[in-house]
Amino acid sequence: ILSNLAHSQDNLGAIAGKGCRWLVDAMLRASKRNEDIQRIGTYAMSNLAMNDGNRLTICGCGGIGAIVRAMKANSNAAKLQRYACTALGNLARGKKGENREKIKDEGGIKAIVVAMNHFPNSSGLQRTCLRAFGNLAKDDIGRQGILEADGIRAVVAAMRNFANHGIQEAGCHALGNLSMSEQFAAVTVDLGGAQCVTHAMDILDRNEEVQRCGCFALLYMTRGCLEKLQRQGHVDAITRVVEAAIDTFASSRYIRKYGKKTLEETKKVQCDGLVSLDWPILYLPRHQHEGMDPTTMSLQFPSFQ
Repeated sequence: ILSNLAHSQDNLGAIAGKGCRWLVDAMLRASKRNEDIQRIGTYAMSNLAMNDGNRLTICGCGGIGAIVRAMKANSNAAKLQRYACTALGNLARGKKGENREKIKDEGGIKAIVVAMNHFPNSSGLQRTCLRAFGNLAKDDIGRQGILEADGIRAVVAAMRNFANHGIQEAGCHALGNLSMSEQFAAVTVDLGGAQCVTHAMDILDRNEEVQRCGCFALLYMTRGCLEKLQRQGHVDAITRVVEAAIDTFASSRYIRKYGKKTLEETKKVQCDGLVSLDWPILYLPRHQHEGMDPTTMSLQFPSFQ
């Protein structure tokens, strides 16, 4: 009942408190191998976690541990794994990092990577996990957790395995947020992140969301690792796809913004020295939020029907 009620935004706040605590308690009291109860529980939490108050309640009463416990005990249950990864991704939303730290410390990031490795051919699950990484990578705590769990390699593998726009968009967004910190940008580039982004922009050159996310990711990769990208021979490809994106989507405010700043970085390869600039964290908007300030936004997962 709670999971169905949580489909409505109007009900999310009303379910807060006792409803969330009851749900977590039910998952913990039930056998961890009772797939039906654990699947329904993670499904309900994936919807409830779209509310700010519910996120705090779920994390405060052991909800992250309950999700990870269910994932470990039911590793072959594809639907449960997808619902659980969605719940963890929604719990990681917001600018404050408390929930992201709890997800990392309680094994949630590792559980997402395990799910990706266990279901490499599930496009839906891979996309859900990439979106979760996009939210988890908003600060260095989450980025470190993804790095330690070998999550960057998992993102690159998913982008190489699927050509659809959902995977490519979510993958570019995750790699972009990971690359906002120079140390993680270096690992991302070494593992093939820049190649994945330029390939995505090549094969989906008419998809505005992919181009926006791609320009965003390349901006931070060039900002943090321009010399490395030059040594690896990627700068020309980056310049080419970004110029094409700006030409194709001349009316897109954010493609122009991220793209022009990326081109300013690539031009520095002709200079004697490289200058590091400090720009604020930007959370990419979804297509339906075109025109809104990306610094105020994060990805929200749709509820499951």
